[in-house]
Amino acid sequence: MMRQFKKWLKEQLQTIDWKLLVFLILLLNVKFFVKLIAIAFIYIARPNFAFRQGKRFSFPSFYIWLPTIAIFDLFLFKGFTNTHYLLAVTLSVSIWLICLLVSHQLQLAARINTQQVLHNTIRLFFILNIVVSAATILFIIWDAGTVNPYRYQGMYQKYFISTGDLIKGITFDTSVANAIINAAGVLYFLHKKQPALTLLCMATLLLTGSNFTNIILIAILLFVFIFHSSREQKSVIVICIMFLVVFMAKVSPQNDTYATKIVDKILGKKNAQQSALIAGTNTDSIITPEQANRNFAAHYLDSIRIVVAAERKQQPITAPVLPVATTMVTGGRPVIAEPSIHSQPFQRRHDTTQMQLALQHFEKETNATDSSIAGYSSRLPGKAIAFMQTEKYLAQHPKAILTGTGAANFSSKVAFRTTALNINGSYPKRLAYINPAFRENHLSTYLNFFAKDVELHSVVNTPNSVYNQLAGEYGVAGIAAFLFGYLLFFGKHVRKYFFVLPLLLLLCGAFFMDYWLEQLSIVAIIELLLFATLQNKQEKTAVT
Repeated sequence: MMRQFKKWLKEQLQTIDWKLLVFLILLLNVKFFVKLIAIAFIYIARPNFAFRQGKRFSFPSFYIWLPTIAIFDLFLFKGFTNTHYLLAVTLSVSIWLICLLVSHQLQLAARINTQQVLHNTIRLFFILNIVVSAATILFIIWDAGTVNPYRYQGMYQKYFISTGDLIKGITFDTSVANAIINAAGVLYFLHKKQPALTLLCMATLLLTGSNFTNIILIAILLFVFIFHSSREQKSVIVICIMFLVVFMAKVSPQNDTYATKIVDKILGKKNAQQSALIAGTNTDSIITPEQANRNFAAHYLDSIRIVVAAERKQQPITAPVLPVATTMVTGGRPVIAEPSIHSQPFQRRHDTTQMQLALQHFEKETNATDSSIAGYSSRLPGKAIAFMQTEKYLAQHPKAILTGTGAANFSSKVAFRTTALNINGSYPKRLAYINPAFRENHLSTYLNFFAKDVELHSVVNTPNSVYNQLAGEYGVAGIAAFLFGYLLFFGKHVRKYFFVLPLLLLLCGAFFMDYWLEQLSIVAIIELLLFATLQNKQEKTAVT
């Protein structure tokens, strides 16, 4: 038996493209210098610079058009006269060229490998990511000393609703990146009819606690369920949805509450839960009838203590109101138990972090106040305000509509990085560059939320979005390049390979969340899955 297993394992290891696997692991790492090592490694291992297949590029022409527009804007607006901006544009163009090199190598890997080798390599990557994510949650469980850290409020809420933020996977990037990677895994293994790995990716996705990714994926799964799936795939989709319901209801109900609060705030609804909360209790919890009765008992016992203290002419010591209070009898008299970890003394500390202090100091130095968002409703999250700012800016500056304001001038990872505020990576302060259009719009919006309490530090409050970047920095030309040079490059194959559509829908949804094209992370893995699909000449079109 052992001999057969070793033989099987050896055969499996021989059907893996190790160069591609190492390249993926290094490329998706959060550190930029590791990504550069990945590029150097793959081009040394596979020195292929044949960027054309016949008369066509082997990668989306989008990656050529964006740096071209950036260079055009550099001369159009005479940005080369500012050495700091010239460096920022150079960084932007370099990133687009790196994206081009990455896309070319992914297409090459899909072309030179057999379907078995390609699938085994992709599968091993997802398995490694699942293992790292599982190891992370097991460590958190051990550290917190509880089976469900998503509901554990001890250790000053070290975990609790933030538990998912720590599940970063093999890339060590943000938990959102891990969530989208696993969402792609769900779609890929559903397409390949491998239910076990589909469900494992779904479970890992849920661990990250990314509400927006959950919404996008469920919408896509329902679309696939209705229009293009077998009976077996329908069953797996139903189980995935059940996983989500159980997780939100039993494992992390406060995550659902958080999302509901955001929606209620946008719609202007009063938080109905506030009426059920008792002063002094944790505002992240909902008081149940049993907890209310226990709080009533605690208030009653406090009243007795006050009376006794008055008789003894002593200063009464009021016990904290506990969301889950317990009483016990000692020597014939009731005694209040020690404060629960879910009570106010154990809630997270509202300490100002060094990053917040740096942002607040920057606000004062540059007079970057909330005035730029004064005309927008306070109920709106930062991301909604950012989209409105982009629309307003373009309406007020018609010259920027065609080709945008220029790379790093309005909204991008590079624009944030060149502030030298250690946002999206470090940058030399002596070379810092901030365009007024960026400072007065999206940077101001970012500061308005992220210079304040950590509870506002959420994806929904960042101005980050590929669409804001394309519209603001590259204008109509950039949007056209995305539609015709990227989406159409893959989308024209949808009739033959339906699986292309769910992946593109996932990518388009994810582009609302961050500057993913500049991140060199989730786009790479999704492009690999797309290229793998397009190279599968023998695949039947009846599967998702």
